[in-house]
Amino acid sequence: MADAPKIRWLHLSMWTLFLVAIVSVWWLGWNLNVIRQRRNLLELVINSGGMYETATGYSPTGWHRSPAVSNPTPKLMETLNPKFKQFSVVRTWLGDEPILVIDFGPKMTPAQREEIRSAFSEAIIQ
Repeated sequence: MADAPKIRWLHLSMWTLFLVAIVSVWWLGWNLNVIRQRRNLLELVINSGGMYETATGYSPTGWHRSPAVSNPTPKLMETLNPKFKQFSVVRTWLGDEPILVIDFGPKMTPAQREEIRSAFSEAIIQ
């Protein structure tokens, strides 16, 4: 009498695991690069005489244009800014934070302003 073959629910080859690891690392690196670029652009805003405020009410210069929000909810953020989009939990864990308001400095070029507009689509740009 022949034994019945065992059913294997999860049978992955080493190549499959390798591919999953490569795609995961690529995705993580891409997100970290986006966060790094956003932080560099925020430094550019401050260095050019501008100001910004995060969704939690933090502003490095102490400037507050919007009402400070101590515990923002997606509904409240959409009320303050209809373009606001909720960040993923992973992006929040990696240190990114939604920006509510950006006020350009007088030293910014039009190209820099456009780059900031595209990087911070959730922000109200003034």
